[in-house]
Amino acid sequence: MASIITTEQPHLIGLQEVSKFLTQSPGDFLTGNPVAASDVALDFLDELMTALAAQGVSYQVAASVDNSDIEFISVTADDIHQIDREVILARSDFQVVTTSTGLFRERVTVPLVGDAVVEIPRGGVMANAVVDRFEIRFVSTHLEVSAFHDIQINQAEEQVREIPQSAGTTILVGDINSRPIPSIPNTYSTILDAGYTDTWMMVTDNPGPTCCHADDLLNETPRLAGRIDVIVDRGNVTPISTHVVGDKPEDLTSSGLWPSDHDGVVTTFSLP
Repeated sequence: MASIITTEQPHLIGLQEVSKFLTQSPGDFLTGNPVAASDVALDFLDELMTALAAQGVSYQVAASVDNSDIEFISVTADDIHQIDREVILARSDFQVVTTSTGLFRERVTVPLVGDAVVEIPRGGVMANAVVDRFEIRFVSTHLEVSAFHDIQINQAEEQVREIPQSAGTTILVGDINSRPIPSIPNTYSTILDAGYTDTWMMVTDNPGPTCCHADDLLNETPRLAGRIDVIVDRGNVTPISTHVVGDKPEDLTSSGLWPSDHDGVVTTFSLP
């Protein structure tokens, strides 16, 4: 992924499902989990930032929000704590003025033993940036999976409602878990109905599927079936090119892994 970013060098990047894993040994999950696991075992954001620096490109974390935060017991009885994050990266030579984060009120709840439930929150991050005195609001979001269709649509409505028309030019990116079928009421059409334009549809007729590689990322060839990762805009910018990244054999790691279970999308805009 760092190599792809180094090649493309976008000004702003929206990242979804940026996981951080922490452990506790011995674990206390079976005794009520009084202390959260806190020993960092793997932080994908730190790994990415380190890899980018090693390749000589400089990015900063402009905004980050914790989505789901779950702890469970492993087969070794150690506790594993997973934090899922939504992140915006900004190129260090790019001026980010203000940022904000938030979680959706609508969320999936999973019943546990008795009356206990666990919530699976999702949310978004926003950065207000300036390019040659031109202001842009950049938003990255991750909506619920299609199995929870009503919640997904409600999250989309909440996301676009949080970005008023007065916000000016807005670029919204993310994994919306909804395919582009404008003729059918769905999350994709909900976003377009709020005044957004699908940049992909403006500049190419390539189907551009982005999802999904195998869970273990070891499938030998891409098996992508749907375009659920989108870049949409509203305001005074014009998309001039767009393409998928992370879908070519040369993108595989040395161990044969794809960079992510989803491909990325890169769009270039012209400003007024």
